[in-house]
Amino acid sequence: MADIKVTAANWPAISKEAQAEIVYDVVLGGHRGDLMSKDLWLESVEGGMFIDYDGYGDVIDENGEYVNYNGISSTIKPSEADRWPSEGTHILWYNR
Repeated sequence: MADIKVTAANWPAISKEAQAEIVYDVVLGGHRGDLMSKDLWLESVEGGMFIDYDGYGDVIDENGEYVNYNGISSTIKPSEADRWPSEGTHILWYNR
């Protein structure tokens, strides 16, 4: 499958699709991963489908921008799910 490159023009459609399911092979700001909604990711973490060993992700806001929530980066691991920033609506997940 070809990568889906996110632009300002296609972000609304891609982010909407990611509300219902994982959108694979998304390129956002030079990073390639799988895009999903905050709710889908948090449910998956709670259900044990994602653990720290599996990978990590970058928190993304409603505009398709990386959220620098901890003063250092936008990166979050499943063990840090309780620290999800309020402005985050999606995650770009990087499987190991």
